[in-house]
Parts: sequence; C-alpha cells; structure tokens
Amino acid sequence: MNRLIDYSWSIMFMVLRDKEGFGPEDLNRLWGEIKKLASEVNEGRVTIPDLKTVLKEEAGATLI
Repeated sequence: MNRLIDYSWSIMFMVLRDKEGFGPEDLNRLWGEIKKLASEVNEGRVTIPDLKTVLKEEAGATLI
C-alpha cells in the first residue's frame, strides 16, 4: 500500500476510535464497507468526483 494512503487510513481510523468511540467491531464493519465502495470505484460504477459531490451536497463536507 502506498505510504501516504497507509498514513491517511491510520490517522482516520485513530480519530474514529479516539474521538468517535469506534470499537473493533465498528472499525471492521467500516473497513468492509470501504472495501465494497473501493470495488465499485475500481469497476467504474461510481467515481471519486461523484462521491465528493454527494458528500458536499448531502453532508456539507468538502474534501480536498
């Protein structure tokens, strides 16, 4: 795995654990959902710009 990606995932999962109270079951469930969505992106069923648009419009979250 790319070092930057590894750092990003590690930071995100630590924040979810420390600040949002995610336990092992929650983190494993989340990782499973991430892998499913990544497969959809790899298969061309959804794009990263699509995901960013949904996040912005539905959750008010703007990502870099």
